[in-house]
Amino acid sequence: MNNELRVRLASFEGPLDLLLYLIQKDEIDIRNIKIAEITEQYLKHLDLMREYNLDIAGDFLLMASTLI
Repeated sequence: MNNELRVRLASFEGPLDLLLYLIQKDEIDIRNIKIAEITEQYLKHLDLMREYNLDIAGDFLLMASTLI
């Protein structure tokens, strides 16, 4: 099971870490990103990962705090 979070937004679809990278490089405008959508997708992903006993919360929190 791949535990990489892939997000699907109107302006981006792909791995969360790539989204973060593109925002940091000013290739995607952070104002066009709906944090609530990412959070909802993450929570669904986390529920799925809990079924597989994977601890991924720390990585997401680091990326989410950078986005905020």
